[in-house]
Amino acid sequence: MSNNGRSSPDILEQRSRRPSARVRDSRLRMRALLLVLGAMTTGVGTVATAQSGSYAPHGSTKRQTQTTPRIAPAVESPVVTFAPTRLDGSSSIQLITTPPLTTLGTELISSIRKTHREFNALFGGITDIHNTLRLIDAEEFYAVTHLPTWTNAMFFRKQVVIPIDRSKPIDRMELERSLRHEYFHAITHSLSAGRCPGWLDEGLAQHIEGIPQEGLWRALAGWLGNNDMVPFERLARGFTKLPSEMVAPAYAQSLVAARMVRSQFGMGAVRAFLEQLKSGAQVESSFLHAFGIPATAFHKRVEENLRSGKFQQGDFG
Repeated sequence: MSNNGRSSPDILEQRSRRPSARVRDSRLRMRALLLVLGAMTTGVGTVATAQSGSYAPHGSTKRQTQTTPRIAPAVESPVVTFAPTRLDGSSSIQLITTPPLTTLGTELISSIRKTHREFNALFGGITDIHNTLRLIDAEEFYAVTHLPTWTNAMFFRKQVVIPIDRSKPIDRMELERSLRHEYFHAITHSLSAGRCPGWLDEGLAQHIEGIPQEGLWRALAGWLGNNDMVPFERLARGFTKLPSEMVAPAYAQSLVAARMVRSQFGMGAVRAFLEQLKSGAQVESSFLHAFGIPATAFHKRVEENLRSGKFQQGDFG
């Protein structure tokens, strides 16, 4: 997930046999999101062939009967489900959207084809990755997920979900940044079976966007003036539950750490780390195996960089 887009929140985390109020609320949010996304797939709609643009009726016109209390508003408008678009490496991406957003959606699918090709080269070949791009009404997105409003895109269960506010002009540059960011999460999720630590996942996704968001380094410097760096243990679990004042510094710190990883070890080592995680190995042993140093030692390197202010001069060596 990104603060202008970025990783799927781990909203099913349970630390005890009796769920806390936070966990119960998180479960409700997940059920709500699944309901609205399910409605986008099974409600009134059409299926389209992405390559030809031809349409055929698809789906039932009857609304599903809910046997549980209603958590999310029903999706009343029709949806358009496109046939999967082939990508390099026997991969694919499928578009699901509403009729007013089909043109935008097909343009974004074209962007994903280029982005996938770039990421395929970056990681030295990626195969059999199949995801969905969903464009959803912004008001509905925030209503059912209760995610913070700085979240303007997310990756969730092999789905890049982007809320679109059609009452405002669309900032295509920011939209493309969000798309790159979320699709990078799709790649790391596949390579690691969803086990990539949040700080590395978010940091690399920001790095791949391009120029950092304005004010990010300033926010981090301000935070470090009064606090220790954000513990990596907290960053490993994702950012959606962080206090609001910690969010920008967390993204910035993760970006610094990720740039250091790429500069010092390279993307080949990153892939090795992700594949170790996918095999079931522990994070600490995977980190040592892929990067040659303990994770705690690397965290200290990051802290030294942060305290020296080198990151503000672009020094990530």
